Amino acid sequence: MNGFGALRSLCKPNYRGLLVGNELPDCICSFNMFGEQCNIEYDRCSSNPCQNNGSCYPVARPDSFVCTCTEEYYGHCWELEKPDINLYINRSVNHIAAVIQYFDIDFISLDLILVHQQVYRILPKLIEYRHKRKTIPEIILVKLYSSQVELPLQFYLISVHINVTSIYATIQVNEKNRCINIRTLMTDNSTQWISNYSPIKYHHLCRNNTDLFCFQDDFYLCICNENHRGVEYFRYDSKHDQCSYCLAGGRCLKGDRDKPTDFLCLCPSCHSGADCQFTSNSFAFTLDQLFFVDLTSINLKRTVFLLIIISVLLFAIALLNNICSFAKFRHQKCLCNGVGQYLFCMSIINQICISFFVVRLIHLGLTVYGLHSHPMSDSILRKVFGYSLKCSIRIKLITND
Repeated sequence: MNGFGALRSLCKPNYRGLLVGNELPDCICSFNMFGEQCNIEYDRCSSNPCQNNGSCYPVARPDSFVCTCTEEYYGHCWELEKPDINLYINRSVNHIAAVIQYFDIDFISLDLILVHQQVYRILPKLIEYRHKRKTIPEIILVKLYSSQVELPLQFYLISVHINVTSIYATIQVNEKNRCINIRTLMTDNSTQWISNYSPIKYHHLCRNNTDLFCFQDDFYLCICNENHRGVEYFRYDSKHDQCSYCLAGGRCLKGDRDKPTDFLCLCPSCHSGADCQFTSNSFAFTLDQLFFVDLTSINLKRTVFLLIIISVLLFAIALLNNICSFAKFRHQKCLCNGVGQYLFCMSIINQICISFFVVRLIHLGLTVYGLHSHPMSDSILRKVFGYSLKCSIRIKLITND
């Protein structure tokens, strides 16, 4: 119905019924428009209720809106600034992976409650973390993993702050703030004694070792007092960063617990890949393994470009050579002897083999570069191209024999 409702409204006559009068149509108003004729405009965001340069978005209800802002703020109108942690780390310890854990202290049960954790290949020089709380986590731990399995996991206590809103500091990761395992503080004859030892008796370790800052056992994280007359111990679960997403027995390290894809795999020897899915055992390797290091480097764009260019050149040269061979040896005189028949068949087999090889290289480059990233189709194409390439190579080898 035209002429009754406002612009962009939808009105239907004779819809209200006789009791309210058929002469009044029922209208569906456009966004931010209200009233029987949709002529009242009300935009909750016109007053810009979002603070700190936040963006306001109205919703269906007249009195409601949604704010979006940067990660530094939170709240309904993004009026609250998140407490932040900024730690500049001077690291001097060799490692292949690092996990940073943020804990709150339950002062009743003395448990360490994991608030957040981050996983890295290399411990960054700057740690930044913001959260929607009034105070920062009381304890921050760094766990460093070594490439040598026989070396123990290294714990470092880099922050202990109670009721603090923000941290800006420079931290050293070295032996001074390392939380060593309690077994290294005991002699070999004390192993059985440690298994039955109570944390209440840990006080003498701090008294006898004035350079000791913290230590840990299988269940507790212990921190020496400033005067080394006692120890504060907290129940600690060392498996917070463990997961089971890696293949081939690789060690899985979990990052953010709210992100299923945030994990890191430490692969055993002769294995590589994000999930340890590639193997080089028995002198066998795939194209993914062969180009894995180059395709995961910072020069990814250049590597993919060269990979595609070289593949096209190989295909062009092989195509020209095989066409000439096919045209030459297809004549009846050449096919009268075994050598001519062999060269004629090899021109066809060689072209099929190089075609599958070039297609597999191009598919590998496009997949790693992200131009074709559907997991199901990538898996199917990888298997089809790989199987076809293997078959064509085996046929070529059998023919040569």
